[in-house]
Amino acid sequence: MRVIPADLRLAARRLKGTPLLSLGAIVILALGIASAVVMTDVLDRLLLRAPARVANPDRVARLYVGFNNGRSYIDRIDYATFQAISAMTNVVDASAVFFSEPLTLGRGQDARRLESVAHSRDYFAVLGVEPALGSWTETSAIPRDDAAVISYGLWQREFGGARDVLGLPLRLGLDTYTIIAVAPREFAGIGFKAADVWLPLESRAKAAYGPEWKTTAFFLQAVARLHADVNRDLVNEQATAAHRRTHVQAWEKSQIIVLGDLRPARAPGAQAGTRVEVLVAGMSIVVLLITCGNVANLLLVRGLLRAREFVIKTALGATRRRLLREVLLEAALLAASAGALALPLVITGGTLMRREFLSPITALASPLDARLTLLTVVICIMAAFLLGLIPAARLTTRRALTPGHSPDARPSRLLDLFSGLQVALSLPLIVAAGLFAVSLSNARHQDFGMQTERVAVLTTNLFEVGRPWDNHAAHREMQARIARLPQVESSALAQNVPSPGGWTTTSMMIDVPGSDRFKGPFNSSDLPGFNAVDPEFFTVMRMRLVTGRLFTDQENRKGAPSVAVITESMGRNIWPGISAIGKCFYVGGRGGENPCTEVVGVIADPRLYPSIRQTTQGASGYYVPIEQRADAGSARALLVRTVGDPANVLQALRRESAAAAVDLPYVQVYAFDEVFDSMLKPWRLGSTVFAIFGALSVLIAGAGLAVVAAYGLTRRTREIGIRSALGAQPGHLVRLLLGRSLLVVATGLIGGLTLAWAGGRALNAQLFDVTAGDPRVLAGAACTLLMMGSLAVWFPARRAARIDPIVALRTE
Repeated sequence: MRVIPADLRLAARRLKGTPLLSLGAIVILALGIASAVVMTDVLDRLLLRAPARVANPDRVARLYVGFNNGRSYIDRIDYATFQAISAMTNVVDASAVFFSEPLTLGRGQDARRLESVAHSRDYFAVLGVEPALGSWTETSAIPRDDAAVISYGLWQREFGGARDVLGLPLRLGLDTYTIIAVAPREFAGIGFKAADVWLPLESRAKAAYGPEWKTTAFFLQAVARLHADVNRDLVNEQATAAHRRTHVQAWEKSQIIVLGDLRPARAPGAQAGTRVEVLVAGMSIVVLLITCGNVANLLLVRGLLRAREFVIKTALGATRRRLLREVLLEAALLAASAGALALPLVITGGTLMRREFLSPITALASPLDARLTLLTVVICIMAAFLLGLIPAARLTTRRALTPGHSPDARPSRLLDLFSGLQVALSLPLIVAAGLFAVSLSNARHQDFGMQTERVAVLTTNLFEVGRPWDNHAAHREMQARIARLPQVESSALAQNVPSPGGWTTTSMMIDVPGSDRFKGPFNSSDLPGFNAVDPEFFTVMRMRLVTGRLFTDQENRKGAPSVAVITESMGRNIWPGISAIGKCFYVGGRGGENPCTEVVGVIADPRLYPSIRQTTQGASGYYVPIEQRADAGSARALLVRTVGDPANVLQALRRESAAAAVDLPYVQVYAFDEVFDSMLKPWRLGSTVFAIFGALSVLIAGAGLAVVAAYGLTRRTREIGIRSALGAQPGHLVRLLLGRSLLVVATGLIGGLTLAWAGGRALNAQLFDVTAGDPRVLAGAACTLLMMGSLAVWFPARRAARIDPIVALRTE
């Protein structure tokens, strides 16, 4: 089928002749293509694409430790395991370990936070990454304690991309490093956060974990480059055996080692975390199908309106092949225009989706690459073929091109089928959006035992400047400065942020007079945690007092009586069935000057470990006055309740806090709700994307119903004229004309409810405190579509009912 420029010009004129219809079809198809491509890109980066610049990524493995016969995994190992893996030279080319930590560049108001990666010698060799400037050799062949590799982004921000950056000093915390290389533009490490600088492992591990770090710390991540074509299962068996040979504890010998994929979503045990993303991507394909069905309807309507023209052309000698080419070319031109419009939507939407729902490191990736462009082109070609095929086949049949033939009812039944299918496919999207929105609301309004919506957290670490024991005084000065801000309602100092890991689990025994609770063998995880806080802490966090009282300002000082406020779980565990008020316990055992700490109050359990299911993990603990422990622990955090949204005052809080001392390291300031933000990610992703898809599908289906209804009414114009001439009122005509369209909508709703019910089983595991068959959500989704369908056909029906009978009777 040879296409000549004249054919393209004719197709363009045809589309231009119906500008509103053509523009609507282009916009609708562009939205459908863009949504499908964006979600495919998200899945590609999540499941398929390895970290940028890594050479032969399928040969690079990340080490995971498996527990409970492989039911759970972590990606942290100790140095002994790393050495054992490194010795497996029969299957491993090279291996390396690393860990991440934030470090401060600069001091005071000019301090900036950098994400650093401390790595062993062969880190870059294992990944196969080549530098943009300089050489890795100094970090691999010639170990240096002061060598630093900076990211391409840091090179541009701090050094303006100067070529003479090599050899310059870089002071981070107490240490000064020498820049020896610049990483390539797209490489930002293989962790969750984008790395700014890479440093030698030995010096950083000693500074962070002490000189005995190789034997005491379990904090390293490891990667290994395997020999080509090795059997992964065999490597895992050898690695597990090597790990067990180097460890003596029974629980260590039950662990397994797995060399998993570099892509976190394909890591051992991580498959469940991608279900929402996969589900959303599948629904984006449904939106594309709805879009294609809608545009096919529009093209079919356009073609049916040209039925007489096709008959005349046939009578004048036009072949069926030429007419078929004409319809297909219009569809191809429409799809090409939609593809051109979809590309900027893909770039914008893809960047937003990656930034919002994937790891921060993906925001550095190119917004549009060759694979994504190719995918868009392929979808456009497929859309052009599918969109043009059905209308072309219908409009160029021998019967349709027979002179004197007038279109029968069968095309209308085909249009009705497409319209009903769009309604049926739209309903599961709206149901999914409603279910995830309810789940998000339920998750947000969990009882965490505290209210965090207007709380900001400020913390800094003077360990980086060699003065960890000054943390208490520095945070008190920060507290005094920010108390003068009008946006601050109240504040409290705490040893730890009340969050996952927010307890400090005491290594000392607890001795409870008159109880054998912690005597003899027991699980150390049963020991309650503790936190040292100001009396205002409970007010700032809105924690609920169950019984007793909170400690006072007079008790928050050195030499005051030792008192504690405990959680309900701690009270039930230690004094079951009786009140804990007035009881006491010794921390660290009896003897000497160690007093018995009196329980003065009991508060509701805090939810320090966010979970989609109710949990009491970490609920058992106690709080003591912080001034009684001012010299016993360097960690500090300042909790601030703001007058309004803390996001609006974070910069002011940081500015005032950084001014508390001229040489403070970076002051970290964030809204407390960010602590639990990751827990809400699946429901936020589902509710946001499904809401967008649901609204898009409703608009598309509504537009299609309106066009089909308008076409159907044009075919009944003569009937409308006769009824009007016989005395039918406009209101009666509107109800009459609405009947067929609403029957299509109702049929589609029945099919959609069936699809929603059948697909509900895939959603149940992802929902929070709501079931996929929730009648309120199903009824709301059905009513939404019914209202949409009624409005879509009411306007053309109302306009048709007002046609002048004389004009209608003259219509052929």
